Amino acid sequence: MRLTILGMNGPYPAPGGATSGYLLAAGESRIVLDMGCGTGVLCRLLHEGGLRVRGMDLSPGMIAIARENSPEITYDVADMITYRPEEQFDLVTCTGDAINHISDLDDVERIFRNVYAYTSPGGYFVFDMKTEYHYETLMGNRTIVDNREECSLIWENFYDKEIITSSLKKCNVLKLNDEELVIVSRMFGYPELSQSEACRRILDAYGLKMLILTCGTDGSYVFTAGETSFHPTPKVEVADTVGAGDSFTGSFIASILKGKSILEAHRRAVEVSAYVCTQNGAMPILPDVLLH
Repeated sequence: MRLTILGMNGPYPAPGGATSGYLLAAGESRIVLDMGCGTGVLCRLLHEGGLRVRGMDLSPGMIAIARENSPEITYDVADMITYRPEEQFDLVTCTGDAINHISDLDDVERIFRNVYAYTSPGGYFVFDMKTEYHYETLMGNRTIVDNREECSLIWENFYDKEIITSSLKKCNVLKLNDEELVIVSRMFGYPELSQSEACRRILDAYGLKMLILTCGTDGSYVFTAGETSFHPTPKVEVADTVGAGDSFTGSFIASILKGKSILEAHRRAVEVSAYVCTQNGAMPILPDVLLH
């Protein structure tokens, strides 16, 4: 297997562009897997170039759009960390900075080992990713504007230790997911600590009243000075995970403001978040049982 780190300036390769042209040449009209394929934009480009393509992505919502747009292409809903298809591929792609969503280095290693296992001898693994230098220096604290035909996107980046430290000093409740905890732990110099130890360290260092940690299918925690609340993640049929974290946070805070205990607020936040995952879109209408 040959590794290629690919530089991309745009959000997706364009038809006839250098990136898609390179991938078509690398595929040599054979079998291609696109990991983290999203809505299947790259899959369609490669398919139109004469390659036999398969796509996979963690988001059922995105895969549903990909299947609707390109029913002739095979798509899988799967996690790239554990994905082990039976067939082998001459070219495996992973673009759009998808690997940057994997914050645990052990999981990144598992991905590379798995890709090696299902890449044909002499095949290519072509991927792109952004480094810490990119986030800290190139993006830094810039405001980015992306004007498109259908809309304009504006977002501000805040990525340095000083800003995060200043924010922590002003807050009393902190909500993190497990990927964000890895970044913060590295930033503050204790990457070797366990999740619980790192959360306790942050809680104590900044005098927080609560620290909430969500870990996807591995459950969630609420840390306070005197106790730790853990709640497992319910097993549901996932339609779309977009909005799961925000709905968890909103429900938890709303319950606390209504005078509910931490245990009650935690339970309701898990229930609401699980329900949102069963619906398409980030803001579904909640049933009455979750509103009272």
